[in-house]
Amino acid sequence: MLFVDDLLKISNAEAINVEQFSREPFLGVSTDSRTINDGQIFLALRGDKFDGHNFVEEVISKGIRIAIVEENWFRVASYKLRGFQNVGFVLVDNTTKAFGELANIWRKKFDIPILVITGSNGKTTTKEMLTQVLQTQYNVHSTQANDNNHIGVPKTLFGINKETEIAVLELGSNHIGEISYLSNIVSPTHSLVTNIGKEHLEFFGSLENIAKEETTTFSNSLFGFVNEDDEEIKKRSFILKKKKTYGFQNNVDVAGNIVNVDESGCVTFSITNDKLQITNCKLQIAGIHNASNALASATVGKYFGISSENIKSSLENFRAYDKRMEILKANGITIINDTYNSNPDSVIAALHTLQQMKTSGKKIIVLGDMLEFGNTSEAEHRQIGRIISEMGFKNLFTFGVFSKYISAETNQTFVKHFNDKQKLISELKNSIQTNDIILIKGSRGMKMEEIVQGLTVIASVSEETPKKIASLLHSSQ
Repeated sequence: MLFVDDLLKISNAEAINVEQFSREPFLGVSTDSRTINDGQIFLALRGDKFDGHNFVEEVISKGIRIAIVEENWFRVASYKLRGFQNVGFVLVDNTTKAFGELANIWRKKFDIPILVITGSNGKTTTKEMLTQVLQTQYNVHSTQANDNNHIGVPKTLFGINKETEIAVLELGSNHIGEISYLSNIVSPTHSLVTNIGKEHLEFFGSLENIAKEETTTFSNSLFGFVNEDDEEIKKRSFILKKKKTYGFQNNVDVAGNIVNVDESGCVTFSITNDKLQITNCKLQIAGIHNASNALASATVGKYFGISSENIKSSLENFRAYDKRMEILKANGITIINDTYNSNPDSVIAALHTLQQMKTSGKKIIVLGDMLEFGNTSEAEHRQIGRIISEMGFKNLFTFGVFSKYISAETNQTFVKHFNDKQKLISELKNSIQTNDIILIKGSRGMKMEEIVQGLTVIASVSEETPKKIASLLHSSQ
């Protein structure tokens, strides 16, 4: 519950007409006038495309008793609010910052483990895997989709309630200082960093700065889970007072061993240590990098007392999260939908997965731009082109301003660059044949999922229950 005294802890908060509610408990905070419930406090957020202050009168008409608004707005709009004697206002300098402060106040009302996940790649997949593992024994509250920013993190914290036993939050960043800000809001008990790689270099400037940013949570948590396969994480873990290490190597607390990679690129691995024995855990999500995400989830799960049997079952039943190494099959064609985002490390990981997959048909790569690399954009894209050539792939389609440099550096048998997405889709349809595997990937801003949609009518697909999801070959657009 929140009380008026809690609201007055917000920096520079000024209370207007709230004394009448001093003993009344409130059920939390809402920023959405459409879904706010009786007993909640309304907080008027400002965004690029919306302003919650425009809905203050609406929520008052619904019976909301307290609204948190920006002082500058209130001074101008107060004449319209004089008739609302049964409503209190808390005036703040900035409602976005107030949202974070209040979320931290709410979080501290719950004495439960709160684990935060950061890293350059694999955050959402690891969060979803771990949530599935922990849910076998606990009531778990975790980040929905990728609500990992200055709005999504406070929103997630307000979802914690008296039934919650463990919370798992994903923290995202593309500028220096954002993880520190979010971590201070969350006050985590535990932290995990998936990996360190090239991301948002336009804003971070260097891999060193990325590593510092992503591992900030180590200094804010009581216990850390350390991926010893990543040197950047390993060398920064000294700050942790307590930790548990994992990796596909010796001399770690939880050691994984790759047993096999099947023709679909899915990994079977085992885990051996004194307290955790898992043999031949077969993942249903492609990529060795996802084996690392699974090992992280197993390590955390075991720490919180989940049995080896439940860990193995949860990981084996996990399916790819939306647009992240999502395997779609139709009419003998396999599409790897990895369109959620892109950076050099995640592209290379996807290429290695494609290389390990077996087929009698062609392996076709479709890449869009990797965004937010600033002055290094051309060099990073050219490097991907050289890697594709070195790996021996023969078929490449590229789309975007910077991906032309990928094409320029390759010596494939068949390579084409496009500035028109529909023309690319048309050419791709004319090129694909039965048993081909198509990898489609690009940064979020490139919307490469439109190419997937151009080839398929998306539907739920599983190996156990195959469904015809589209007519791919030479169909009309």
